[in-house]
Amino acid sequence: MSHATRLLTPDQAIAIAQENIQANHHITITACLGQVDVPSCFAQVGGGGVTSKDGLHYSQWSNEKGELLIMFAGLGLFTYQLDYDRMPAGLRQWHTQQDDNE
Repeated sequence: MSHATRLLTPDQAIAIAQENIQANHHITITACLGQVDVPSCFAQVGGGGVTSKDGLHYSQWSNEKGELLIMFAGLGLFTYQLDYDRMPAGLRQWHTQQDDNE
């Protein structure tokens, strides 16, 4: 399955990627790294990826340092951060505990 590359500025790509993140992901995209491969030190999280409301397929990646990446098919690779303020209290507490355990 191939995906056409979109020719966008980094700001345009970030805007499209951010729009396509479902509300329950509580993610804020922080930068677009462009059409690059995910570095080998990252492992996919969340199992298999998600298809957004616009039909863009994306997957989330993390490494041992806790750095976060998200790959949108046809858009490229982005960095993101979890938006704790938008999370339900229970989920925010779970993430806080995970951070404390590292």
